[in-house]
Amino acid sequence: ECIAAILENICAINNSRVTIPGNNENPRNYYRSESYPDGTSSIFFSLQRPAVDMRYYVARLVRYMRVSKSVFVVALIYLDRIHAADEILALTDFNVHRLITTAVSVACKFLEYEVHRNSTICRIGGVPAVAEMNMLESQFLRRIKWDCSVSIQSYDLYRTNVFKRRYGQPTLSEVSSSLCSVSDGQTDIQRFDDSSGEEEPF
Repeated sequence: ECIAAILENICAINNSRVTIPGNNENPRNYYRSESYPDGTSSIFFSLQRPAVDMRYYVARLVRYMRVSKSVFVVALIYLDRIHAADEILALTDFNVHRLITTAVSVACKFLEYEVHRNSTICRIGGVPAVAEMNMLESQFLRRIKWDCSVSIQSYDLYRTNVFKRRYGQPTLSEVSSSLCSVSDGQTDIQRFDDSSGEEEPF
């Protein structure tokens, strides 16, 4: 819940600062021309603004990924790193679902002894195909230069701020300017209805 609230706040800030596609524009086409450096950043964007609630989505990741809390803290650090490497990937409503799923997947594989296959992660996060999940991870790792290690100091800093957010105290925005802000320049996933067992594309 704390992480979902942080992501919602960051997206709200960035949605008002970045230029986002119009209602009839395909986000992937919109961002492809500005993408890093070969057009591949667009894979992190949904074909339309997802309707799924971020708290529901993160709760689903927590429930079905069944990983330690440290994985989600490290995933936030990775989100900072990828935005520092590629300014197009400031968190917004159009990319947050794919980015958090990929960050959690990469963090899980770096930290945990037992990990899910990408086919399972696709079902949990709503990514349509394993090949697409593979590409998301590959492009994510390229941008952070395969640097998955996290210092104890960085981990403690992020963990402390997630804990503070739980009690309404200062959030990551006071620690991590890159995650919450956008420079002056500027998923295609499916929603799972657990009650019906059906998938609703968005």
